[in-house]
This record gives sequence, structure tokens and C-alpha cells, in this order.
Amino acid sequence: LFYRIKIVLSQLTLQLVNHTVIDLQQGSSEATITRNNLATFSKNASPNFIVYRIQQTPVHGYISLKKSGMKVLEFTQSQIDSSEIQYIQTNFTCDDEFFVDIVHFESKHKKKPLNGVKIKVQTRPLVKAIKPFLIAHPGDYSLLSYEYIDARYGF
Repeated sequence: LFYRIKIVLSQLTLQLVNHTVIDLQQGSSEATITRNNLATFSKNASPNFIVYRIQQTPVHGYISLKKSGMKVLEFTQSQIDSSEIQYIQTNFTCDDEFFVDIVHFESKHKKKPLNGVKIKVQTRPLVKAIKPFLIAHPGDYSLLSYEYIDARYGF
């Protein structure tokens, strides 16, 4: 008695679908990393098995779990989708960056299809300068209006 078995092999592919700057509002020390900032998709993998491994940590902060505040060097796409991962800034004067490898991790598979992905963190100012220069002379008064700075909309 013989049975034919058809085995189909499908190649593991990870696709980085969102990769944007993480905005940290000026005056704040934390920014949630969302799916809009970082999203990887694979038709062959659950978000639980798409893992981001930090290869070079941020210089002016760290990555942590939002609930516990515990520093992490590894997190999943599922955690990003659930808004569980955040960047914490420790030096309030600088933008930052870190590098991750994005891997598919299951018990039998360990592949590294996306290495050295650069993630930027940028401080977003509270006030937007609309006109570049305001001319002021020593001892004189200058009118400062919405034409020069604007903090109404929070960008």
C-alpha cells in the first residue's frame, strides 16, 4: 500500500512595509513604537514569530516594555502591534538611532533575511518657526506673532 504525498516548500520572506522615524515630542522622555513606525510582514509567519533583535543600542536612550519599564534587546512584531514597546530618552538634547536585525524565529527555523535596519528617533519641537528671521535691535522692541512662531497645532 503506497500513498502519494505532495510536499510544497515555500521560501521564507520578510518584507519591511513600514519604516519611519519615531517622533519624540520635545519635553517628553518616551515614545511608543507603533506599526506606523515599524512593521514587517510575512505571508509565512505570524507576527509572534517576527523578531527584532537590537544589534546596536540607542546612544541617548533605550528600548523597554511599556508596562514594566524593563529594558529589552529583543521584541516581536506582535508587541509593536499591541503598542507594548517604547523608546525612553535619557539625554534630552539629541536625536537618536539604533540598529536591528529582523528575523523569523520558530523552533526549527532561524534565518536572518533583514540585517542592520537603522531606526531613527527624532525630537519633534513644540514650537514651529514659520519665518526664519526676526530682526531685533538692542534696546528696541520687536513684535513676535504667529507669523514667526506657531505652537497651536502640535504638528
